[in-house]
Amino acid sequence: MFCNKCGKERGEAKKFCGKCGAEYVTNSMTFEQNISVKEKRQKTKVGKFFSILGAIVAFLIIGSLVLFKIFATSYNAVEGDAINTNNEALETLSSGDTETAIEQLESASNSATFDSNKLLTLQNLGYAHVTAGNSDKALVVFEEALHLTEDGSVDSLLMKAEIALLEGRYEEAEEYYVSVTSENPKNFSANNGLNLLYLDLEEEAPEMTNYTKALVHAKIAHESSDQFSEDITAQNLGIAYYFNEDYPNAIAQFNTQSPETNNYIAYWIGLAHASSE
Repeated sequence: MFCNKCGKERGEAKKFCGKCGAEYVTNSMTFEQNISVKEKRQKTKVGKFFSILGAIVAFLIIGSLVLFKIFATSYNAVEGDAINTNNEALETLSSGDTETAIEQLESASNSATFDSNKLLTLQNLGYAHVTAGNSDKALVVFEEALHLTEDGSVDSLLMKAEIALLEGRYEEAEEYYVSVTSENPKNFSANNGLNLLYLDLEEEAPEMTNYTKALVHAKIAHESSDQFSEDITAQNLGIAYYFNEDYPNAIAQFNTQSPETNNYIAYWIGLAHASSE
């Protein structure tokens, strides 16, 4: 069995972990039952998340989509309200209250008068709908956002990529992302998108799976991230390392994410420790 907090293998007679000091918790499903270590991974490597696939993906979707915080400069009162509502919505979304976040973002996008701010609020609204599983509504919002972009611009290409992903046109999405990186190799959004596309976390496009490419783009996305996105890009980088079977680097990345307060990261650490045996 393994420590539920840090993933270290535990002694049968011990009550506390010798590595992190945490008290062992007896769960109805142990790491061994959930992982079956290398044997199960070798049998079904495409089954990337085993029995907790849904929970892992939900967490990643909430954290991995590129959400935009707007910084006020010299806007009028109405625009200022839209900006504040947008930023409050991001906090609401992070807390898990997707329904309220959607309402806030709808209000922000309706009241924004500057095209640049309206575009950002619509993008955030689309991502919130994706998080809530409202793909059809997300498509409508992304299409509206696309009309605010200049054809051929980075914003336009990124919006087209999101639309292509939602419609299952994965190769087209890849082309749009690559077009962005050909102009700006360190563009965060495009590299983050390519990383997730090649990892295929939701197993919707197995033909796109390429762990080597995923790791390349995960590294760039993490290097290009800011204070609002560096935690999730570190997590995504750890996952990319994991699927490339570089377990020491995977564990190192996961350990930057406070596993004692993040059950998903604790699980990944345990998974990486078990897979490295």
